[in-house]
Amino acid sequence: MPRSALCPTLALIAMIALPLAPVAAEGAGHGPDWLEVTDITTRLHIRTAPSATASHLGAVENGTVLRNLGCRSDWCQVELPDGSAGWAAARYLREGMGPDAIPAPEPNYDATGRLPCSLRYGQPTFQCDFGVTRMGGGDADITIFWPGGSGRQLAFREGIPAVGGIEVERRGDLTVIELDEERYEIPDAVVFGG
Repeated sequence: MPRSALCPTLALIAMIALPLAPVAAEGAGHGPDWLEVTDITTRLHIRTAPSATASHLGAVENGTVLRNLGCRSDWCQVELPDGSAGWAAARYLREGMGPDAIPAPEPNYDATGRLPCSLRYGQPTFQCDFGVTRMGGGDADITIFWPGGSGRQLAFREGIPAVGGIEVERRGDLTVIELDEERYEIPDAVVFGG
């Protein structure tokens, strides 16, 4: 392949891969305002200094959104939800949206709450906010809000998920839905009320 044809192809591959990469460690004051914890199997330790041997200040779950105070090398200084500051390994952080970007459930929902969800294969389950509108007879429209500001709509008709391309499993009073890399556990009480 001629070199001139290869360069645009490599540039396109780099642009497609860029959003999936962890946050780039730049100088203080650079980079996104908000960072989201991602791809951690337990909890992400927040430390007093940018070092794996520094003392722990605390730990946060996948999906936690933190204010970025500046990144350098492989570490980012972050502000925790309680207002304290510490250092986190940059490889477990990606650009996120601030807490104000998360849509609040609309007041016309029949019910709101939290349900178990996971947004990527291998990610531990955490709690997603939801709002449900029930039409009766097992018909319900569920809006699930993800950390970071976006979400997923799920429709149930006669108590059965009415979404194409999903895997469904019943476990007691739960409907477990797998859609792409996402996983949701929907209790019957969300769909039918109760």
